[in-house]
Amino acid sequence: MSETASSSLTTGGVQWRNLRTGILFVIGIALMAVLALVIGKNTSALSSKTTYKMFVPDIAGLAENNLVAVAGKKVGTVLALNFASPNDTTVGVEITMLINEEYAYLIREDSKASIKSKGVLGDKFVEIVPGRGQKLAAGKFIEAVPEPGLEDLLNSAKATMSQVNGTIEKINRGEGTLGKLLSSEQLLNQLSQTIYNLDRAVASLTQGNGLVPRLLNDKALANSVASMTTNLSEVSTMLKDGKGSLGKFLVDDAFYTNLNSATRRLDSLVARLENPNGSLGKLSSDPALYKNLANSAASLDSLLIDLRKNPGRYVTIRVF
Repeated sequence: MSETASSSLTTGGVQWRNLRTGILFVIGIALMAVLALVIGKNTSALSSKTTYKMFVPDIAGLAENNLVAVAGKKVGTVLALNFASPNDTTVGVEITMLINEEYAYLIREDSKASIKSKGVLGDKFVEIVPGRGQKLAAGKFIEAVPEPGLEDLLNSAKATMSQVNGTIEKINRGEGTLGKLLSSEQLLNQLSQTIYNLDRAVASLTQGNGLVPRLLNDKALANSVASMTTNLSEVSTMLKDGKGSLGKFLVDDAFYTNLNSATRRLDSLVARLENPNGSLGKLSSDPALYKNLANSAASLDSLLIDLRKNPGRYVTIRVF
């Protein structure tokens, strides 16, 4: 009887232990599922979220759960990708983004969003450029900006290579300066002749008894020229500073004013000489006045001569 009871207790304990192990296993599986869901969605299950949208004609390899970044920092994830048709002619993809609430203030009405790649062949992600307008309400669309893809780069490279090939073909046909330089013997001969003439000119300048050879070889002459250049520089500086008569003539307003006044007085004198009714004018233009003045001068001269020879005729000295 005691053995049967003991066996029953043991069986009950094993069953409870197995049940407890099963419960713990189920709980562990559930926790792992939750963690896998959180990690798979590349987000935190504890922070509050805000959704925003953008419309693009081509997702360019973007997938759900890819990150959304601002200035390279993760702020959320791509929640869903659904076909949409804003009008009858355009069909594209509506991207729904799940943004952490703490970063929602960065999303403004004038914000821009584009699909970019991590490196050349890396995963795609959504890059948002914050704006300066009002905060964008939840669920609204962010303006999408197309980003050049690999195909665009290849097309650009093809266009560049086509232009390069065209230029090379023109050169090979002898078109343009470079083409003529490579293919035309006449241009090459002209260039050779120019180099030859230049070499002769340099030789003639550096040889013989001319000024240039003497400047190159005669140190005394070179020093004289250098000294003259220095003196000219000093004179130029003095003139610029208004030193000396010539410097004052160039920069002194008073000297200019005096010279201008003297010029006006000289003009007035010339005008008086040219006036036939004035004394000076008559003196310069009236023959009779000139003759009388000449006779008077001659008479005065005769009087002075006679006065020196016979002073007694004119001067009487009396003694009281």
